[in-house]
Amino acid sequence: DGGRLFFNSYEGLVPNDTNGATDVYQWEAPGSGSCTKESYAYQAANGGCIHLISSGESPADSEFRNASADGRDVYFITESSLLPQDPGLIDLYDARVGGGFSQPTERAACEGEACQGSPPPPLDPTPASTSYRGPGNLAPGGSKARCPKGKRRVARKGGTRCVKRGKRRSRQRKANHERRQSR
Repeated sequence: DGGRLFFNSYEGLVPNDTNGATDVYQWEAPGSGSCTKESYAYQAANGGCIHLISSGESPADSEFRNASADGRDVYFITESSLLPQDPGLIDLYDARVGGGFSQPTERAACEGEACQGSPPPPLDPTPASTSYRGPGNLAPGGSKARCPKGKRRVARKGGTRCVKRGKRRSRQRKANHERRQSR
């Protein structure tokens, strides 16, 4: 509505801008938001109130990026850490009317069962693989591996296995043979 203007300035326009770096400001017309002619931020020469949006203390520059249509949310980027838990990389912040930074709550001291550490590892120093007795690793190719000489692979319930070679007669061949024999 023209009642607010957001901008960057290298010069410190308010007393608490002490860093000598670029900061983000808001100009507000009297009657818009909290600006009145009696307000401490009002400057007759500017015809409105000047407010610092970024910290004004960081040695790194801050830069205005965008604002919502109603001016209640102002987005800016900075390299400075505005929160203790912020790692200090380039961050995008939202300065909003009635906003602020919520500080993390301290963890409560542990009590009773919560103070127990993790259990120690078992005292058995023998690795499980050295005491295991069984068929061992599968042959390369899994279940399609070749059978040893003199054996053949047969499909059974639960997989395949190698069995001793014998005469191969399918059930159908065997049934036909028995029928011919009985004639």
